[in-house]
Amino acid sequence: MIAQQESEILVLKQEVTQLKADLKKATALETEGYINIPEGYRNAVLHLHLQMQELKTPEGKELMFSQTQSVWMKMICKYFREGDKEINYETIRRYFPSDKREPRDKHADIPAKSKLFTINSAKKRS
Repeated sequence: MIAQQESEILVLKQEVTQLKADLKKATALETEGYINIPEGYRNAVLHLHLQMQELKTPEGKELMFSQTQSVWMKMICKYFREGDKEINYETIRRYFPSDKREPRDKHADIPAKSKLFTINSAKKRS
């Protein structure tokens, strides 16, 4: 009985060691910091992210692609703050429709006053 328990303890210790290594690897890129957006300019940043989704390479491929819009929303909520306050996922959800071709009723466009910047392709460089 004692030998069996010691064997189980050894297996569990090995599992803990492996899980700690996995956790260290998974959190290697985590950061305590974030990108701060001045109060009132969140929608301007959202507009930039929406524009980035539309960019194409010179070959016509999407420059940045994700299967779902939630990836963009999670990235913004995790790494950006507005006036040192967290950005609420539900607040920005309406700007990132799951189907861009047919946005639903809850979708909202970025207000024109928040469209401060436009991303344009650079002229061909030699």
